[in-house]
Amino acid sequence: MGSSSSSNTSSSNSTTDNTFNNVDNRVGGGDGGIIGGNVNLNASDSSFGNVSVTSTDYGAVQGGLSAALAALESGNQSLDSSLDFVQDSNELANQQTLQAIDRSFALAGEASRSEAAGALQDFMKWSAIIILGGGTLYLAVKRFSK
Repeated sequence: MGSSSSSNTSSSNSTTDNTFNNVDNRVGGGDGGIIGGNVNLNASDSSFGNVSVTSTDYGAVQGGLSAALAALESGNQSLDSSLDFVQDSNELANQQTLQAIDRSFALAGEASRSEAAGALQDFMKWSAIIILGGGTLYLAVKRFSK
């Protein structure tokens, strides 16, 4: 009985070289600063399609915008409150000024009336003296002339 044995060994090795067309789609902000965008790693001779690496700010821009808008709203409310206070202060100042003007005119009128009353009183006094003096002189002249 004869037995026969056989053994077969084989190996294969495959290497694939891929060339990537690296495309940088980010937008520069000047002075070498990068604002955002994505990097496209496209294998030029590959069948697995485009590989795209996208950068993200993890909501920082939206959070910053929300904080800025909240600060603006707070500032707007403070400004409205300040303007209301200034307007109320101006109205009060105007009322007090008008009252002061009214009081000044009232005092000036009283002083004018007092002055006129004093002048009238002096006029009446001197008129009475002149009339009485003139009448006495007339009677004296008439009596002594007879």
